[in-house]
Amino acid sequence: MASLPERAETRWWRAALSASAGLLLLLAACAAPVQVDRVDLRSADDELNRTALSSDQLSEDTRTVLRRAALLDDFDAQPDAAIVALRAQAI
Repeated sequence: MASLPERAETRWWRAALSASAGLLLLLAACAAPVQVDRVDLRSADDELNRTALSSDQLSEDTRTVLRRAALLDDFDAQPDAAIVALRAQAI
C-alpha cells in the first residue's frame, strides 16, 4: 500500500495532467477555423448584389436554396431538371 506522501504526489500529478489536458482542449477550441480574405469594396458589392440580370453567375441566395435542396450539383449539370425538381419539392 502506498504511503500518504506518495498518494498525495500521485494525486497532484493526476490533477496537473488533467488541468493540462483541459487547457489544451480549451486552446484548440479557441482556434479560428475560418479564413478571411480582404476584397475591395466594389468586388464585395458586386458579389452581394449579384442577380441573374446583372451577372452570368448565380447569386449566393440562389446557391443557398439549391444547396439546401441538394440540387446545386444537379443545377451545374442540368439546370432545367434541377429547377423542375426544386419546384416539385416546393409544391
